Amino acid sequence: MRIVTLCLKKDQSYSLSLMAWGGHNAGEVASRVAVDAVKDFISEQLSGEASKDQVEEVLLGSIRHANAKVYELSRSNSDMEGMAQH
Repeated sequence: MRIVTLCLKKDQSYSLSLMAWGGHNAGEVASRVAVDAVKDFISEQLSGEASKDQVEEVLLGSIRHANAKVYELSRSNSDMEGMAQH
């Protein structure tokens, strides 16, 4: 399992955990790609102070972004086709 803690403000942090799907094609790769995509998206979208609504919107966007990255990778590499699907 990968756990990432995101500190957005001094008194505000969020944790994200992603499990690799054992036995599923390239599940550990999907987990790594998803975590990296979430971190990259958040660092690009949030800087400085953000309202709770802004943070929630960015967190949801980061999940959509990560999903798209994993899907793109699974479609572009035949060895990873069906990656992280169950």
